[in-house]
Amino acid sequence: MWGELPKLFGKSFAIGYFLPATAILLATLAVASNFGYYDILAAVLIKGEYKEWSGVAISLFMLWMVGVILMALNRPIVRIFEGYNRWNPLRILLSGKRRSFARLDAALDVLRRESEEAEITRSEWPAARADLYSKLLASYSQEYPDQIDDVLPTRFGNAIRAFEVYSGVVYGLEAIDGWPRLLAVIPGDYRQMIDDAKAQVDFWVNLWMGGLLTAFLYAVLFVVDKTAPKPWIPLVGVLFALVAGRGARAVVGDWGALVMSAFDLFRGDLCKKLGYKMPATIDEEREMWNLLSDLMALRYSRAAGRLARFRDVGGGGTAAH
Repeated sequence: MWGELPKLFGKSFAIGYFLPATAILLATLAVASNFGYYDILAAVLIKGEYKEWSGVAISLFMLWMVGVILMALNRPIVRIFEGYNRWNPLRILLSGKRRSFARLDAALDVLRRESEEAEITRSEWPAARADLYSKLLASYSQEYPDQIDDVLPTRFGNAIRAFEVYSGVVYGLEAIDGWPRLLAVIPGDYRQMIDDAKAQVDFWVNLWMGGLLTAFLYAVLFVVDKTAPKPWIPLVGVLFALVAGRGARAVVGDWGALVMSAFDLFRGDLCKKLGYKMPATIDEEREMWNLLSDLMALRYSRAAGRLARFRDVGGGGTAAH
């Protein structure tokens, strides 16, 4: 939901889609060749039945097309690994993730009360408890959304949800509806940074899917042919998927940090672009963005009327970053 479509010949497309497409296509051909299947594409890429230059051109075009398909399917692929959709097998992990969230939330609540009590009584709070509080708070903010109902079945999905809810929690601006509008005021160089970070996530997500597809294709051909050449192939595919999944989780935080920073840095420009003036206090700002979020998501006409007092009638509003 966060990025615009990458340029089809740009760096982000090459990293996020073209390279994984190459790996997926080669893995597919390797599995098919072990079962003795050679289609036209395999003949072009392996046997060289065409002139050398035309074979290379066709191969590159096929890889490019697979990359475009991956780009078009990016949102549903990412959502599968996040754990969305009722029939997603990853949903079986949801109850465990919610229990983990509840335990973490309860531990933080205990530590928060200890901290407040130490502050009220002016007593020294043990450094070990303070360090534990900081560590758990960091895990909470980076690995989970703020509400248990928003928790998803996978670590990858919760890491994304953690930064998706940031602007709503801090400023009252819901990200799902606010992000497309924020893109209009984000400078080109900063947008490129976001695209590059998202491309790193897409790279690992597509390899993640590619590893699983390799194992699935092998299983299908095994059922069809009743033979199992090189039975270690599906195991390698699953292992590769596990490694790629870890890679996706490792880089999603960099993407999220840029997205959250975009709201911090450019929401004032968005406010001005929409014809409003940034309020003087954070409470008033949250009220304004809450109303705008209702307007964006629900076409709530009463919100438009209540926003009148925030309008920059003179056009002299300043961006507060």
